[in-house]
Amino acid sequence: MKRPSGINFVIGLGIIFAVVAVTLCWTVWFAAPEFLQARGLDAPDYLIYVHFEQAFLLADDWLALAAFIGVIRLWKMRDWGYLFMLLAGNAAIFLGLMDLLYDLQHGMFVPLTPEAAIELAIVILLFSLGPLMIVIFYGSTEGNSLAEPRYKTPCAPVRIHQKAQNSRLAVFRTTNQPAQVERMKDEP
Repeated sequence: MKRPSGINFVIGLGIIFAVVAVTLCWTVWFAAPEFLQARGLDAPDYLIYVHFEQAFLLADDWLALAAFIGVIRLWKMRDWGYLFMLLAGNAAIFLGLMDLLYDLQHGMFVPLTPEAAIELAIVILLFSLGPLMIVIFYGSTEGNSLAEPRYKTPCAPVRIHQKAQNSRLAVFRTTNQPAQVERMKDEP
């Protein structure tokens, strides 16, 4: 089966955005904090700022992990890749909102120092690539995106069989239709 043409772009986006960017950001944060931290050691709220930013480590790791799993599953042309890329896009928006709110409440962008510009660039990146990933992958469930799924709906029709009083109930469900229940004759 041939990989859809737009999927390589999406895989590259996932790798760069989540895996490389998150890893690089946290490596610089701990190895050379003066290049990334928007508050200096002499700022009165420095410890509050550092503790707030370091609280993002686990959430950023979830973003990177979801994108990494999504990329691997997409590379192998598995449907679960779409789900994990949607999760990564959602995590990016959440992290961007949390970061922006703190930055605005604490006047991080005034004055706009080089470190604050990096912080602003991170927020803009999260607000740009997070929704882009969601649009690409949500659109893929309807066949309207760069990433073409195997199915036209997010989940293929599911058939559930249950035995009840010498008969079977079959439930057919897709995402676009309410469940339909049909009584089926027992098979010999």
